[in-house]
Amino acid sequence: MKNHLFTLTKVAISIIIMLMLFHTIDFENIISMKENLSYQFLLLAVIITPISIFIRAYRWTYLMNYRQGRKLVNVAVGMNITLAGLALNLFMPAQSGDIAKSYIGYRWLGIKERMLSISLYDKFYGISSIAFLGILPGLYYHDYYYSIISILAFSPFILLILLKKVAWIFHQLETISTKMLKGKINLSEVF
Repeated sequence: MKNHLFTLTKVAISIIIMLMLFHTIDFENIISMKENLSYQFLLLAVIITPISIFIRAYRWTYLMNYRQGRKLVNVAVGMNITLAGLALNLFMPAQSGDIAKSYIGYRWLGIKERMLSISLYDKFYGISSIAFLGILPGLYYHDYYYSIISILAFSPFILLILLKKVAWIFHQLETISTKMLKGKINLSEVF
């Protein structure tokens, strides 16, 4: 009985959220946008999006299993946790759903420190990728200020690759997150 009540509560909350979302949508605006829609780009987006999500899930799974001596997670679990993080990104500010997925992963798998350090590293990797993509357009449009900022934002990632200190950084992030979670270190001491 208690499980049925909990399920009905979740369904009711989902229906309320869907009704609120549909209430805020301007369907006339969507219909007018349909006239300017390029179906080739829509098809391309529909094809690329699942591939991109799978690559992110595979990268996360690889990072979780990196130098562990055993397989902690498989790609299916990585895909579930990645999709949970993407869903949280819809509602949480500043794409912090990727960090919140470390809590979900902890609840599912029971791995605290590695989950948090991998999520932070994955976020760092994504920011570096965006910074890299900003270099060429800045140079093309002669916006050198934007290019310099992109290079500076991307430079820690370049150093990370050149110095091959990925394992050391994982260890440091794990150590810091372990101490933070156990209350042995204050965030102000780290930065």
